[in-house]
Amino acid sequence: MSGMKWREEAFVADTAIQVIDDTRVINAVEEAYGRFYVGTHQYIWIFLNVNAGGARVELRWFTSQTSTVVIGINKVDTRPPGNASGPFACMGSWVDVVVLTDVTPRTVTLRFWNVRSPTQEQTPDSFSLLLSLDGPLVGAGVTRTDNAIRTRWGWGYWSARFETCPSYRIKILAIDYLGGIQLLDYTSQVDVSPGRLFMLPPVPVRLLSFNNDAAGRNLYASVSMHPGPL
Repeated sequence: MSGMKWREEAFVADTAIQVIDDTRVINAVEEAYGRFYVGTHQYIWIFLNVNAGGARVELRWFTSQTSTVVIGINKVDTRPPGNASGPFACMGSWVDVVVLTDVTPRTVTLRFWNVRSPTQEQTPDSFSLLLSLDGPLVGAGVTRTDNAIRTRWGWGYWSARFETCPSYRIKILAIDYLGGIQLLDYTSQVDVSPGRLFMLPPVPVRLLSFNNDAAGRNLYASVSMHPGPL
């Protein structure tokens, strides 16, 4: 694993077997990398990066090399300049690895390991933070957008509030590789505790923070991931 950058890639165990280490220009919106044998390994680890727009990896699971019946699918999305990195539990002995992009051409980096267990993950700030806001001023009636562009999944924690603000609302959203948006959670001035556990999906997340007061207010927020096994 020489040459790997800790700032953007996972710490993968010494027992891992690297199956794919590939950077290519993709000229089709769906690019098949092949069917791979994972055998008795319990997990695989995926790293995905795209130069612009968005990309998705689909893991299509099969019981044999020749089977045409998909027994399960995992998906993970990323949007630049961040990356997606993390483990999935194996659902079969064979897996088709397919990359989809929003448009073409896109330059995609894909890495894939067989691993015996999900390993620790470390984000660039070393504290498992995906997003942190320490009091930026948001004007009266203004909506602020902040992206946690590194894609990590599993248990997470988020906390968000405006200081001494009588009226606000803050949403945490999931953004897929095509830019589609789904609501994950919501908080407002009526919440006694602005922080809670939630499940991070395998797509980038975004905070949308609306200050409904007549004066500017300071925003405090963080989104973090659990660094251990899923």
